[in-house]
Amino acid sequence: MTDTASPSPLAAQLLRHLPPSVAAQVQADVHRFTPEQLAVLHAVITTHDNLVVESTAGSGKSTVLRTIARVLPRRRPIGVFAFNASIASEINQTLPDDVLCSTLHAHGRSVLEAHSARRLELAPFKRRNIAQAYLTELGLKDAKVLRALTRLLELTLTHLTTPDGLVDLATEHELSFPPNFDIVTAIRTVQDRSLAAFQDRGQIDYTDMLYLPIKLGYGAGSLGTLLIDEAQDFTRLQHRLVKHLAGPNGRVILVGDSEQAIYGFSGADVLGLERAEVLFRARRLRLTMTFRCPASHVRLAQRFSQHIQARDGAPDGEVLTTTDDALPTLTRPGDLIVCRTNGPMVQLALRLAETGQAVKILGRELDKELGAHLEATFKAPFGPDDVAPLLTARGEALLLAHARKGLTGKQLRRAVERDADQLACCAALAVRAALTAQADGRAARAEDVRRLVSALLQGNDQTAVRLCTVHKAKGMEARRVVILHPESLALGGADEREERAVCFVAYTRAKDTLILASRESL
Repeated sequence: MTDTASPSPLAAQLLRHLPPSVAAQVQADVHRFTPEQLAVLHAVITTHDNLVVESTAGSGKSTVLRTIARVLPRRRPIGVFAFNASIASEINQTLPDDVLCSTLHAHGRSVLEAHSARRLELAPFKRRNIAQAYLTELGLKDAKVLRALTRLLELTLTHLTTPDGLVDLATEHELSFPPNFDIVTAIRTVQDRSLAAFQDRGQIDYTDMLYLPIKLGYGAGSLGTLLIDEAQDFTRLQHRLVKHLAGPNGRVILVGDSEQAIYGFSGADVLGLERAEVLFRARRLRLTMTFRCPASHVRLAQRFSQHIQARDGAPDGEVLTTTDDALPTLTRPGDLIVCRTNGPMVQLALRLAETGQAVKILGRELDKELGAHLEATFKAPFGPDDVAPLLTARGEALLLAHARKGLTGKQLRRAVERDADQLACCAALAVRAALTAQADGRAARAEDVRRLVSALLQGNDQTAVRLCTVHKAKGMEARRVVILHPESLALGGADEREERAVCFVAYTRAKDTLILASRESL
């Protein structure tokens, strides 16, 4: 935001539109708003239009969102919905007490609870189990068919596919079924039984939290205004629930950045903001000026975004290049290191710890992801030379398991890439644990590796060098940021638009210094 000492005429005009008590709450922020931010606030205050606010990295989105929530009239309930629970919790701390703040899943569940006569029971694998029972009735006990049908059920609901589009959806995602298998009847049967499981026993899965309020008409038009944060990462089903909750008279304001849409692999609509603009008949406004990134970083980020602009008077900042071998001599407490995959990140974390630096890997899920591999691979004591053959055997077993489950095409490629990344983490950790145990005159065990993982996941955020994947870094910033292996940020064969967004997120985390650490000298 600008540091202007006196408010612009538009800022003063907008403040006069507000009740004095509300104006007093927001005037400090409004006086510092840029013309783009004031244009958003003007649309919020003087119209009832639905809005899509395309907000680039570091453009003051949180302040604008908080201000919007404060200036909206209180005639009907206001809801702010975030992409995940941690973001919702962070936003909620800055909102007025009378504004609901949640995830759409949590709110959808609360709507179901308010309308259901039965106590709800979360059954995460409900549809899979129903699909399995249906296939058994048909005499089909092939795990590949079950996997394909379960995946198609998920895609059908996520993308709100009509019966006419099921075959094309299955083809697009390389899902194969036996000859003469009636896909439409299968989907309808499982869906009908899933609905009956809710009505008769109160069973729901995570998709039901979004789908059933729409299907059953629960909560229609219950909110006067809905503010959606990180809207580019929402699915079509989530957007449709937003429309349902707003009803014909409610208002929807979506804030996000299509150039930071990096969750397409999990069902988010890469074209989500564009589709939302049509679905809600919304006006599009832009926040293009970044207050986080120095001018030199913006020039790099403009390779991946058409909209980001440096603020007037922005410092040039610093861009350094190095190799990953030399990186431990450059890192400092509080640095943030981002990487596309976990393997190189874990290897670097071990090297940094070896030099005596405090490190912390962000993302507790890594402990769980690696745990299964460690238990399956290192059942007996092992030495450094045992690690490679044991993990090779583990990789081969995983590949066979994927084949038995019926994974093919894109699904198989994603699974193999994920396995390779996780096994690379295990290799680095296991070798280090084995060498340490060897120095103590003993063989290593799986628990030695798990302790090493736990040590890397702990640590003080303020004093440690923090490491995470680019996806985990979304929404984060630091004074100094390292991009580990920038040449590998974009994955070949993936969605070009999503890969460009991954690069953009990586290049827009730093407030001062950006360090590009490649495998080889640039």
